[in-house]
Amino acid sequence: MNENGSFQNVSTKVLKGPAYSGFGFAVAAIGDVNQDGFQDIAVGAPFQDSGRVYIWMGSKKGISDMWSQEIKGKSVGDGNFQSFGYSIDGGMDMDGNSYPDMVVGSLDDRVALIRARPVIHLTKNFTVTPFIVDPSQCTNDKACITATVCMSFTLSNGNKYFKRNVVVDYTVEAGVGELRRRVHFQDDHSTITRSLTLSSSESICETLNVFVNTPVRDKLDPVIFSVNMSLQNPNSKARRSLQNLDAFPVLSQEQKLVHKAEIHFQKECGDDNKCSSNLKLKAEFVDEKENPYPRRDGMQVLQYDRNMRIIIGLKVDVTNLKSPGKVAEDAHQTMLNVTFPTTLRYSGVRPSTYQCHSNDQNNGVLCEIGNPVKAEDTNSLRLLFETSDIDLNTNLIECQLLLSTVSEQSDLKPEALKIQIENTIHPNFEIKNPIVRTKFGGTVMGESAMVNSSDVGSLVEFTATVDVEEQPLGDLGMLAVEFEWPLEVANGKWLLYLTKVVVKGESETECDAGGHANSLNLTLSHRRSGRTKRQADNNNNNADEKFQSEMNEPQPVITQFTPRKESYVLDCAERTAKCVTFSCPLLNMSRTAEVYVRSRLWNSTMLEDYSNALDVIIKGQATLKLITKIPTIKMENQPREFRVLIEPEEGVETPYELPLWIIISAVVAGVLLLGIIIAILWKLGFFKRALYYRIMPKHRAVKIRRAERYRLNLGFGPEEPQKKYWITNWTEMQHFYY
Repeated sequence: MNENGSFQNVSTKVLKGPAYSGFGFAVAAIGDVNQDGFQDIAVGAPFQDSGRVYIWMGSKKGISDMWSQEIKGKSVGDGNFQSFGYSIDGGMDMDGNSYPDMVVGSLDDRVALIRARPVIHLTKNFTVTPFIVDPSQCTNDKACITATVCMSFTLSNGNKYFKRNVVVDYTVEAGVGELRRRVHFQDDHSTITRSLTLSSSESICETLNVFVNTPVRDKLDPVIFSVNMSLQNPNSKARRSLQNLDAFPVLSQEQKLVHKAEIHFQKECGDDNKCSSNLKLKAEFVDEKENPYPRRDGMQVLQYDRNMRIIIGLKVDVTNLKSPGKVAEDAHQTMLNVTFPTTLRYSGVRPSTYQCHSNDQNNGVLCEIGNPVKAEDTNSLRLLFETSDIDLNTNLIECQLLLSTVSEQSDLKPEALKIQIENTIHPNFEIKNPIVRTKFGGTVMGESAMVNSSDVGSLVEFTATVDVEEQPLGDLGMLAVEFEWPLEVANGKWLLYLTKVVVKGESETECDAGGHANSLNLTLSHRRSGRTKRQADNNNNNADEKFQSEMNEPQPVITQFTPRKESYVLDCAERTAKCVTFSCPLLNMSRTAEVYVRSRLWNSTMLEDYSNALDVIIKGQATLKLITKIPTIKMENQPREFRVLIEPEEGVETPYELPLWIIISAVVAGVLLLGIIIAILWKLGFFKRALYYRIMPKHRAVKIRRAERYRLNLGFGPEEPQKKYWITNWTEMQHFYY
């Protein structure tokens, strides 16, 4: 055994068994059990459960690390062994079948005889024809493929006089691993199980008909057939004498019991039956009407509005067209793999004839484009995604698209498709009581005489509210309210004197209003000049109705006995007032904020310049704006107008005095008018005398003498004489002028 008379210091093989099992307590050479020309060994493990014996088969490669057979003590005899494998001996043929047997001892006062069964070498041949199948020659009812199974056997010990027949069971499967079977056996079965009875050294064959499921979509992948074989052993019967083991042969362990064969379908890819495709991909983002989103600097832009339900589409065109130096043969099993960020959620595909499946992480979708995509063919589909997970932090969406095919094409690479997201926010902005009603009156007070803010005039307050129902801006930016405040009238006099501006969010801060708040450093007072609290509340609550009604009511007619009244509108846009612009950032704002603006109407300006006013309307404006360095967050400016309606106090009106220049102008105009009238009358001859003695009848008078003035009344006595000093007559002229 060892020519040098010594062993090596290093072991060639170390066999290991379970811990605490007594593995290796008994080791024995048991001869060539399987008659393959190599000696075999048995190793006992008596303390593993009820005891076990492990068999290692020798081979030309030596002893393997894993045992070849395991014999459990509980499976031998009645199964009552407690230390099976405590001792082992073998190498003798106890039953004369030319195979060595083995004896296993135990501490149970029992010994088991383990006999070796005949070992069969099975010769098999499995073929499927034809190797290349033309689908056009096949129908669902006509078999165009045949599968043939041939088998024979020999004993491992070379016994040619073995008279027992061997029954082999086999199962043939068509289309191994296919979800959609392209071929089938009779009655549409994908598997078939049969048995062959074999005699020693005699080959037996069996042929099976195979049908094709037309039309065939996948022509590129081969169809795999497999056959699985096993020996059919009869059930053993309990006997007192030793039973002949020729009826219970076993197959050699080195044999492969599963064999495979394959066939191919004829493709439209030339004589070599290999397809070279030229797939190209074109993709863009589209809206629900399949209109592409606009581009800016070469990149598409999505105007995202969270208040609207937006379904974004990914339109993909896949072509297989010829190009210079490129052939375009059929592209089999063409797939489109799309990966996308979690801000998108896969919703569906249009048209629905395409099959697409999303992965478990919902960040990818795999679509079947065609099998095959034929030459000069174009396929278009549209993947739909929901956008409800887009937020203000999303400024870019990038998708990766990759085409794949089992046809030959080496230039398929992932393509990136990007779209920029512009978020539009819509905060609610309003001014509470946008019309404030107040009055002026009293006496004029100089600026130097004012100490408290109440000396300026009546209190005018506005409150602007901001409400963000969407995601707060946080560190992405802030909102600010910009005021166009009517601080002065056109001639530079004070109008609405700012006293204090307060911003209230999570905390309360003051806004300096660009240095215009209480610029005279007056002592702030909350007393309302000239109005009680109840009057102010009533005026504020009914400001809109009163303002509208007074604007619509006809004004009284001003006579010469009533001073003339006028309505004034002080508006910066009309340059009747001077505005200052200041901005108040909404710091420490989460979702809501308020801006309180407190001011005083400059009473002296009203008395000096608008004492004859029926009313005065002051207009200003507040605008909500967005301050951010992120260009993808947008908001439209929201301007809001506010007004102050001012009326003079009753009973304190200044009498109306007619200006001197008006009086002088009236006198001069009257004199000029009188001179013009006189000139016209003179020109018409109104002041010339007519010669009436020439054209009118003459009147002549003759004085009567005194003696002839009285006469006696002889019949009745004297009569009181009447005075008659003249006697007259008329002489008619010969001509009259009319």
